[in-house]
Amino acid sequence: MVLISCRNCHKVYEKDNYNGFICTRCKHKVTRRIDNSLQISLALVICAILLYIPAMLYPIMEVTKFGVNIQSTILEGVISFLDMESYFIAIVIFTASVVIPMIKLVGLLFIFISLKINIKLLLFEIKIYSIITDNIKSEFFTLYKIMDNDKIERISYELYGTTDYWDLLLLINDREAFCGMTYDFETCTSNVESYIDKYEFEIYSNEDISDERKTELLDEFYEKYKLRNEMNRYLHIIKPSKMQDFLKLIKLAGFEW
Repeated sequence: MVLISCRNCHKVYEKDNYNGFICTRCKHKVTRRIDNSLQISLALVICAILLYIPAMLYPIMEVTKFGVNIQSTILEGVISFLDMESYFIAIVIFTASVVIPMIKLVGLLFIFISLKINIKLLLFEIKIYSIITDNIKSEFFTLYKIMDNDKIERISYELYGTTDYWDLLLLINDREAFCGMTYDFETCTSNVESYIDKYEFEIYSNEDISDERKTELLDEFYEKYKLRNEMNRYLHIIKPSKMQDFLKLIKLAGFEW
């Protein structure tokens, strides 16, 4: 017997094998793997390689000095920072914009090629994959523990003396202002009940469902919410001493904050 869950509504089934079937809850097809996932991934990698070339050749920054517009590519920007003796920013830009994307693309391409021609280098492939997928450590970032019912604006103010960077913290951590925070038991329960109401409307088209089913949903959603609650207890934050350097970096990349 094997366990397999629906990717759409997350209902778990106990089956004899991994053959595809239709979910009884949401009517989506349930399969062990996404169809043609290798081909789709390889196509995306090839597109990324093709787009990497113009990304290096076309200017991404335009500076107006004394009425004259000066456009710079990534490499020209790195050279400019070296000329200004801003070695740290130059190294960070070169590493993040040139070296790391190249390593990722070459590593992924090697994995696809090895799958195609059956190169027996499994351990080496795993090592390459771990290098690609691991979070890149940087002296810009550290961890911050969130208290129950804390607000992202208050965290921004405590760290940086202003609430202006709350959305930047959410962007870095890929979270939502409400659902991405950590809450106490009562708030969790209230959130779960609102999730069930939304779930009932979207999946069951607002038709009445039994109290037994609602209780089952409550237990199922609450366990998931409690797990996510614990996972959300830590935020990746920009070190306050490095915030201005980080803002300069993203401004160079064409973003304003």
